Parts: sequence; structure tokens; C-alpha cells
Amino acid sequence: DEPSVSRQDAAVRGDSQGFWLMDLGSRNGTFINGNSVGADPQK
Repeated sequence: DEPSVSRQDAAVRGDSQGFWLMDLGSRNGTFINGNSVGADPQK
């Protein structure tokens, strides 16, 4: 529920090995700990 984040900016997926974050083509990018996340899933 963050007003500055669109529901379509990124996707989070999970399975028994952990969670992954993927950028879905957001205008400003998606970041984990200051590191840019691209379309390739980042664990």
C-alpha cells in the first residue's frame, strides 16, 4: 500500500527456494538495496 508504487511496477514470485523480484518495465526502475533489478528475476 505504497502510493508511489504502481501495482504494475514489479512482480514478486516465491517457491520453496525463496522469493524473486522482477521489474515489469517500470519508468523509474526497481531496486533491491540500491541495486537495479531488471527483467531477470533477482533473488
